[in-house]
Amino acid sequence: MRSLRLPRARRSRSPPFKPNKSDAPPGPGWSVVGQTFAAINVPLRTLIRQAYQVQGFQVVGGPSWITSDRFDIVAKTGPPAPTRGSDLMMQSLLAERFKLAAHKETRELPVYALVMAKSDGKPGSQLHQPAVDCYALLRPDAPTPLPTGFFCGGMRPGPGQLSGRMATMKQLILFLSPQVGRIVLDKTGLAGTFDLDLAWTAGPVGPDASGASASLDAGTSIYTSLQEQLGLKLESTKGPVDVLVIDYVEHPIED
Repeated sequence: MRSLRLPRARRSRSPPFKPNKSDAPPGPGWSVVGQTFAAINVPLRTLIRQAYQVQGFQVVGGPSWITSDRFDIVAKTGPPAPTRGSDLMMQSLLAERFKLAAHKETRELPVYALVMAKSDGKPGSQLHQPAVDCYALLRPDAPTPLPTGFFCGGMRPGPGQLSGRMATMKQLILFLSPQVGRIVLDKTGLAGTFDLDLAWTAGPVGPDASGASASLDAGTSIYTSLQEQLGLKLESTKGPVDVLVIDYVEHPIED
């Protein structure tokens, strides 16, 4: 069987790697624009999370510096690649620059089950059947212009808030998982699509972008807001979780 050859990042004239010692907040991650890959002031844990398409809490093991130390990486990628090609290129770069070796496995870990909070099984006032078919408003023959801020068929997050228009429970749990730092399972029994509006004042709740634990500020938590506004509750339980286990990694020497 032929082995899979991962796309390799080609070296640019400037060094593709260097430590970032600034006091600026960590960057959100990497991006590919045209033929240039760039990650500025980013912890290695964040790069691993993005390259392997997992949440920060799904990265297991490794020394503390993969969270605390930050790096700048700039490299030429060659012709623009689709997202999956960029992921593979990043995995190859991490293996080359950090000697990263990792494997995936499934472990029994704490998870949250999203359930109905009320005994009568009814949702809260901010979770309801769509008031209008927003897709109908997108048709060329729609009689009225679209209102300001219109969106349809998904979630629109913001600082301390989340809106959904004709959104599914699957889309909601995908939003909640990184917020609360665990895999969230849909046990609501709610099918179809919904409009919802959720707001909270305490945060952050789960791990930050680097995967480090974050404190909970004073205010109304997302847990409380889910119950009071959407009539939903997160119950702690255990379940199978796919994790990425770091087998080996080296702190690289600057070019």
